Amino acid sequence: MNQKQVSQLDASGYFVGITVADQSPLEPGVWLLPAGAVDALPSTVQDGRRAKWNGTAFITELIPVDPAPEPPTLDQRRDVVWQQVKAKREHLKASGVLVGAHWFHSDADSRIQQIGLVMMGASLPTGLKWKVKDNGLVDMTPTLAQQIFQATAAWDMQVFGVAETHRAAVMASENPEAYDWSAGWPAGYGGAE
Repeated sequence: MNQKQVSQLDASGYFVGITVADQSPLEPGVWLLPAGAVDALPSTVQDGRRAKWNGTAFITELIPVDPAPEPPTLDQRRDVVWQQVKAKREHLKASGVLVGAHWFHSDADSRIQQIGLVMMGASLPTGLKWKVKDNGLVDMTPTLAQQIFQATAAWDMQVFGVAETHRAAVMASENPEAYDWSAGWPAGYGGAE
């Protein structure tokens, strides 16, 4: 026989399974052990225990049981709800702003473009068409650019104000998961809240 069963160990010396060692072709009776293997087999290991190589023989020990995780603290529970409120705030912040009869985009990229329009002021090209949320086009003017900028600032103040009201209530609550933070938000584009 040119092979025999040996034990494969993990980096900590625990038995992970049986592998085979080949007999040396140059030295009969000498076995070439795979890396991390030992020339021994553990005896039967009872349920809930594991075998470990101690350098000369296998010993068995109880498999440690991970302790139950600690329940979240009140502050952690409050933070989970606050993160939900912030997500709602950010969703509404980017949902668009109403100026006159049109809803204008208010995501981060649109805000940057709109600030550029305000900065251009009177040098804004005439005949510039601007896409609104319903995919229509409107004529952009310096006055309209300023109105969008002002409407965005007012929208942010309104949305952030509602969020802060909810934040204060969540942080004062002993049962933050039961607090209903869905009320009081302004309606965004299409009535989305």
